[in-house]
Amino acid sequence: MRSKATQPVTKNTATGEQALFHNTTGYNNTANGANAIFNNTVGTYNTTNGVKALFHNTSGSSNTANGINAMLRNTSGNGNIAEGRGALGNNTAGSFNVAIGFNAGSNLTTGRATTSTSGL
Repeated sequence: MRSKATQPVTKNTATGEQALFHNTTGYNNTANGANAIFNNTVGTYNTTNGVKALFHNTSGSSNTANGINAMLRNTSGNGNIAEGRGALGNNTAGSFNVAIGFNAGSNLTTGRATTSTSGL
C-alpha cells in the first residue's frame, strides 16, 4: 500500500493505496480505502471508509463519508455525513447535509442542511 500520509503532518491515519495521497497540512483525518481523501491538502477532522470516498476533497473539514464514491466530488463542504455508495457523490461545497443510502443526495451540489435517503 502506497500512501504519502507518513509526511510530517500529525494525527492522520491512512489505510489503502494512495489514501490521503496529497495531504499537506490537514490533520486528524482518517482515510480507509484506496484513494480515500486522495486530493486533501488542508482539510481536517474527516473520516472515510471506502474506495474514493471524499476523493476530490481539498479543504472540506469534519465530514464523514462511508461507501464507495461517497462524497466523491466534495472539495470544500463541511460537516456532511454520507452513508452509502455514491451518497452525496456530486456535492462540491454544500455543508451540514446528511445522506443515507445508495446514491442518496447525489443531485445535491451546494445545498445546506438537507437530509436525503434512498430506497432499495
